[in-house]
Amino acid sequence: MKKTCSAVDKLVKFQETGVGFDEVWAEIDSIVDGFARLTLRTLGVRSPAGDDTWAVDDVVQQVVERLLALGQPGAGGRFDPARAAPALSGLRGWLWRVVESQSANWTRCYRGGRGLAIVPLSALDWNDPLEDDGVSIEKLRVAKIERPDLLPILEACIDQLPDPFMRRVVRLRLDEELPLRQSAERLGVPPTRVHNTLHAAYPLLRDLLEARGCEPCWLAA
Repeated sequence: MKKTCSAVDKLVKFQETGVGFDEVWAEIDSIVDGFARLTLRTLGVRSPAGDDTWAVDDVVQQVVERLLALGQPGAGGRFDPARAAPALSGLRGWLWRVVESQSANWTRCYRGGRGLAIVPLSALDWNDPLEDDGVSIEKLRVAKIERPDLLPILEACIDQLPDPFMRRVVRLRLDEELPLRQSAERLGVPPTRVHNTLHAAYPLLRDLLEARGCEPCWLAA
């Protein structure tokens, strides 16, 4: 019960002060991850091996962004313990709604709606043009390249990223396919730092790949 109350108290304090998000996330990251997997399954987002870990990680990162925004002055949609069930059950219910909303947004943006099967990235042509579906290219995630002839291009572009930590984070994500939380544990840093680093790295990497003639297409058709 003490940890349950602590999670609520830390979130309320963060919403009031904008300080201490890492402590909040340490309490709720496993809950968010589990909810992301469940909501994406409900929406039909899956891979041949089960959960689509790329989708789960994307939704978790979107939830991180949503929760970080709650620490800004005048932010709307904050968790109100007075209107929720007591302790962790109320927080879990609120988090479920946040994750469910982000999962639905992700599915609309990247999978064209409910129940569309995911095409393995190895089945996609790296040089196919992107579909014009109104999604900003800056919001699209970098694809894992499985074509052996393109791996040296990706590695060379990663080498051009501006600092060693960013290169390490990107390699953990693309080469080892580690989700955000596991990457943070490997590096010994807060998950928010990994998230912010990936958010900064992806547009840079996209530009480097395009400069070499690669047109990344990772939307399932």
